[in-house]
Formats: sequence, C-alpha cells, structure tokens
Amino acid sequence: MIRILTDSTADLDPGFAAQMDVTVVPLRVLFDGESFRDGIDLSADAFYDRLAHSQQLPTTSQPTPDDFLPYFLAAKEAGDSLVAILLSAAISGTVQSALIAKEMAEYDGIYVIDSMTTITGQRLLVGEACKLRAQGMAAEEMVAALEAMKHRVVLYAIFDTLEYLYKGGRLSRVGMVAGSLLNLKPIITFSEGALKVAGKSRGTGKSVQFILDAMERTGVASCSPILFGYSASDEKLRILRDAVLARYSSADTSTAPVGSVVGTHAGPGAAAISYLMP
Repeated sequence: MIRILTDSTADLDPGFAAQMDVTVVPLRVLFDGESFRDGIDLSADAFYDRLAHSQQLPTTSQPTPDDFLPYFLAAKEAGDSLVAILLSAAISGTVQSALIAKEMAEYDGIYVIDSMTTITGQRLLVGEACKLRAQGMAAEEMVAALEAMKHRVVLYAIFDTLEYLYKGGRLSRVGMVAGSLLNLKPIITFSEGALKVAGKSRGTGKSVQFILDAMERTGVASCSPILFGYSASDEKLRILRDAVLARYSSADTSTAPVGSVVGTHAGPGAAAISYLMP
C-alpha cells in the first residue's frame, strides 16, 4: 500500500483528503502571541478577517520532525510506502523537517518530494499522485513520475496589494509606494522552486491578459488539470477563471481558498492558477 502525505499549504479540501486518503500535516501561524495550526484551528475566513484588523503581520512556522514522525513510523510498522509531497524547499524548511523525520524513522519506504511550488501547484501534484496510485503504480515509479512532472507545473498568482509583500520583507518601501500609486499588480510565479516576480500589470484586466499570454507561450497539456485559488475575496479569481476556461477546456478543474500560511504573505484579494505544460 502507498500512503500519500502533504502539508497544509496544498489547500486540500478536507472532504477530498479523506476520500482520497491523503494525510495533511499543518504548518502554523503565529498571531498576536497565539499559535494556530493552518486549516485546523483558524478558518480561512477568520484568518483574513483577523489579518485585516491586525496592526502586526503574523509569522509562520514549518512543521517539526516530530510532526511527521508518527505518520512515518505508522507506515514503517504497516510495511507501507509513504510519498510526501511538500511545499518548495526554497521558501520553507518543511522538506528538511520531513527528511530529518525519515532519518529518525530509519525506513527506506519513505519518499520525500520537494514539489518546488505551493498552493495550486502543490495541490495539482497531490491530485496526480492519487491518480497514479489508483492506477496501481509502484512507489518508486510514482516518485519518478512526480519528480519529472513537477518541472512541468506552472503557477501564476495575481496580488491585489503590495502591502503584505512589503510587510513580509519581500518588497522595498519604494517599490511598494510606487506600485500602489501606479495601481501595479505584481504577478508571481515559481522558477525551479524559487519565488519570482513574472511581471507587473496595471489593473486586473491586464494582469489576467498577462497570464493568458504566458499560457499561450508555455502551452497547456491536453490532459492537464487547471486549478485555481484565491485569498479572502474571489472577485479577481472569477475574472481570471472565466477568461482562462473560455480559452482552455479542462474536465478537471477546482477552486480552493488559500490558507493562512501563504495568505500571510499574499494578503487578501490574490488569485492563483496552476496547470501542467506539455
């Protein structure tokens, strides 16, 4: 048997996780001296409401090796394989914690995959892993397929405001003020695991067009899921989704709110999309 595990930044719907037998290990958000497990102790709605009224940006923390260890030991005791698909090691120590836990478990049947992405991109890989498992693929074959697939995952995100990127130290004050005055919307992507600014557009319409043009350049695999995410308000998400699905049809689409860990840095009003390149 193959067990699949991910972390909370994949934004899996609890019903989907239960139905597909996927274990979710939460990251944590530290808010005004209180610690909350992402997606468990604080709902997305409650988080964004609290974020809007907070004078201080919350901080986030990765799972510890001890958070992973019980699941790894359970797989070892049962003689099962376990495939962990985790957010990019370039932006979090979550992968490192899992690797330490694997050493503690002393079990070769554990496979830790650095997804090199997060939110919609990570959720896409988890969904594909579930499909491969259902096809009866062996663990080693599944891991090889996912390791190859992760380089074809594309993620674009439109941010409604530069404020939270600035507060989190990811943008200078000069850039924040200039972007706000010009109504520039940063468009973020991942390149081999690293967070990058793909471009900036003035207004939502041009941001959506930027993504459509990027999809035209990269191509979208014919069998690719097209997954969407949003933080707090889904206004921009609806504009993006309608424009994308008018041009690209996909039998496998889903939308999920972005959780509190990524939402800490994205702020409200962000919209994200992920798909597979050919």
